[in-house]
Amino acid sequence: MAGSMIPQEGEIEDDDKTKIAESIDQLRTTIEDSELPTSVRTALLEIVRLSRNSLDQYNIYGARGFKAAFKRMLSELMEVYLEQGPNAVNNKAWWKQSIRHVKQFDAVAGRLLKYKPLLESAGTLFLGGGG
Repeated sequence: MAGSMIPQEGEIEDDDKTKIAESIDQLRTTIEDSELPTSVRTALLEIVRLSRNSLDQYNIYGARGFKAAFKRMLSELMEVYLEQGPNAVNNKAWWKQSIRHVKQFDAVAGRLLKYKPLLESAGTLFLGGGG
């Protein structure tokens, strides 16, 4: 009953589902192929989990779930960036793939909720525009 009271959103496009799923797989592969400190590996795997859950649970939480997940992903990236420092992350394959993935995720959420992708502006400010 309560679920029927949530405003209905448009369906996520199959192309967007495919792009996000592929990006999740690419990020996971990059993580697995990289030698990372435990804290970095944990943070990046959390991004993979948040992404997968948001995609799998779109019919429950919709685009708002995507946006909430994106904010948590951005937090994970900032923690890695602050912990490791710019010299340790810039030009690393795992960092670039993480940024690409989060940008892709944000772009889809932006289209669904009709907002300008957040990372587009925050990237330069917080992440040095990485990836």
